[in-house]
Amino acid sequence: WANSSTRASLGARVSAESRSRSLRVVPRSTVFRFKGKDIDVQEIGAKLNVNAVLSGRITHRGDALDVQVDLIDIKRESQLWGNLYHSSTTDFLSLQQQITNDVSSKLGIGLSTETREKLTRHFTDNTQAYQFYLQGRYYWNKRTAVALERAIDYFKQAIALDSTFALAYAGLADTYIIQGQYSGIPTRITIPLTQKAARRALELDNSLAEAHTTLAFCYYEEWKYDDAEREFKQAISLNPRYATMYHWYSVMLARMGRLDEAATMIEKAHELDPFSPVIVLNVGAIALARGQFEEALRYFTKSIELDPSFAVGYEWAGLANMRLQKYSEAQAQLEKAVELSGRSSECIASLGFFYGKRGMREKALKLLKENELHYNSGSGAAYNVATIYAGLGEKEKALGLLEQDVRDHSTWIGELLMDKAWDDIRTDPRFIALEKKVGLVK
Repeated sequence: WANSSTRASLGARVSAESRSRSLRVVPRSTVFRFKGKDIDVQEIGAKLNVNAVLSGRITHRGDALDVQVDLIDIKRESQLWGNLYHSSTTDFLSLQQQITNDVSSKLGIGLSTETREKLTRHFTDNTQAYQFYLQGRYYWNKRTAVALERAIDYFKQAIALDSTFALAYAGLADTYIIQGQYSGIPTRITIPLTQKAARRALELDNSLAEAHTTLAFCYYEEWKYDDAEREFKQAISLNPRYATMYHWYSVMLARMGRLDEAATMIEKAHELDPFSPVIVLNVGAIALARGQFEEALRYFTKSIELDPSFAVGYEWAGLANMRLQKYSEAQAQLEKAVELSGRSSECIASLGFFYGKRGMREKALKLLKENELHYNSGSGAAYNVATIYAGLGEKEKALGLLEQDVRDHSTWIGELLMDKAWDDIRTDPRFIALEKKVGLVK
């Protein structure tokens, strides 16, 4: 909460194609894109492809809240409805329910009992815990090692205030499961932590699609693909509008070589949350795996436009430009990725691979040593060391490290089928044996 006032916007699209009217609420991560920015409501409506925007100005003085809510018709450029609410921070969650009821009434949408319960459902009665949860999700979306640590801290603070807050446990699980990629923490550490938090969330609320989704990705990282697919399908049945579920299902399918199915899933995620940098990036990742380098670059560039600090967006854009033989652009983007990521093992690996392929041996060897330190200290995978050896053309060393990565059961080993760094050794019997061991090929 700001000390004086903050502004938030919520998009709603109303369809009159039939006699019944429907409401689409834009995902929180999409709306957060406009947080703190001085953007005209008309522009927001156009960007979100909505007919109406609910704009709220919140004034916070001590425990008192004044909330001015205005529902704006984007096409007619007129106010449909407005109201000033007076509340306290302790009653804020009840205020959300009241505003939901008032807005749906003014839109002329008759909400079913089930829909009304979903929209007004309270996962916690503790306002401060809910705020910590939202802050956790904000940093979780940043996808950097430092941001993920902050997310964990906020989720833990939420749980400390309300030990029955299922969504906070789900958020904690979501953060642990991606630390292998963005923080380099081994799966032997992240998977038990993820499973503990996800299962606690499901103990509190077994209908939580978020927790089923995270558990599904856990199964995938354990190479239990049938169990993973079962959990993903369970999550879809519980909440077919949860974008991260389609996103992570797509990642699994793509890494298993099921690119058509993966493309369908990531497009669904993109439809639900078109302004998520990581979802936009993964649309490009499918295109890159298919050899559609120009198309891939377009999405990677879009992910950077959505978040100019998005390190992996620069990394993947650099890899796409490398494939397009735009080497100066590729080098600049890969170096930017290393800088923005805080010198993550993943981004160092991609830059080292580039240096190796371009004959910049001394630079590649320097990054190789850095990634060896990451691996030995537990903040990076053998996979990322092997990637640089592949760029240097040292096949035997790369294969030896990949075999070690299989033994480590790292999060990265699932990339074997998709990652074009291995194109030069893909037909080697040792490489094929690794794919079979991980269960990626029969």
